[in-house]
Amino acid sequence: MVGVYAATSNDVEGWHYRLNTYCSQQISVRGVNMYLLMKVLAKEAATVRMRAAMLKQGHRLRSQRNSYIQLNNKLFHLWETYNNKTISTHVLLQKCATAYSCFNTLKFKPCPDDDRMCELE
Repeated sequence: MVGVYAATSNDVEGWHYRLNTYCSQQISVRGVNMYLLMKVLAKEAATVRMRAAMLKQGHRLRSQRNSYIQLNNKLFHLWETYNNKTISTHVLLQKCATAYSCFNTLKFKPCPDDDRMCELE
């Protein structure tokens, strides 16, 4: 068995979403058949060893958008510099706030057909 993998709520929600999507493609009028659910869960169980081996080798099992990967890399870098006592807590928080502000500015930038009632901060 590999080291402990702390599944976040997002990981679990993503897993549920994937199962629901697969089951809903084969859903009947009455809902999901128990035999179909068992088939899907058996298929998932068959991949456990492969996923454990991939985790052990350092592979990511979550798919993330590039923008979130870049943001997380910035935040991890900031945390490492803070851990090395290179920057103060105040500077860490300011730089994290700047990273999130830049990220949200790009993610939620206004477009010509936008009717927002207020501006982004």
